[in-house]
Parts: sequence; C-alpha cells; structure tokens
Amino acid sequence: MESTFFKIFGDYEADVKYIISTITILIFPITPIIYGWVTKDKVGSIVVGVTPIIVVLLYGNFILGSTYHMNRILKVIVYTGSLATLGGLAGYFSSKREFKYLIISIFFGILWIPVFLSGIN
Repeated sequence: MESTFFKIFGDYEADVKYIISTITILIFPITPIIYGWVTKDKVGSIVVGVTPIIVVLLYGNFILGSTYHMNRILKVIVYTGSLATLGGLAGYFSSKREFKYLIISIFFGILWIPVFLSGIN
C-alpha cells in the first residue's frame, strides 16, 4: 500500500526537503527587502542583508571547514562579499520606500540567487 501511494503521488519526504531548502535559500534575499520596506531603516536593512550570510558562510567555511589554503580563503571572502553586497543593496533600496527603488531592490534579490547557486560545488 505504501509503495503504491508513493508511485502515484511522489515521494512526500523529498518534496518537503525540496520546499524547506528552497525557502531557506530565499529567506536571505527576501528578508532585507521586507525589513527595509516595512521599517524604512536604511542602516538596519543593510545589516539585515549583510550579517546573516556572512555569519553562515564564514562559520560554515572556516569553523566547520578543514582546508585553510590561501586560494580557498580568498574565494570564500569574495563569494561572501558579493552575496553580502547584493543583500545589503537590496535592503538599502527597499528602505527608500518608493516603487522604482523597490524594483531595483527586487532585482538585487533575484540576482542574489544565481550568485549563491554559482558557489555551490
């Protein structure tokens, strides 16, 4: 009975993992946009766009990582810096609370996704 259900409707566990991972990835560029739009706080929205990705990537690469070659360190810093810049810009432009800046902010949020995916090995 159970195997027939999964053949008809798909693998529920794999679908849930896919949904959770997609939401987790999208939280990083969406949060500064929403925060900046709601609060109009320029500095706060930049911090919300920059800090989480820096903490996650640097902790994951340097604390949990086992390779400390200069080439790897430079790649991680450039990759993290580019994601942090895009997140900060998305937050900054959305905090201006005008439609034209919201479009720019959404553009930076959308651009964040392929930059993030380019760093996955």
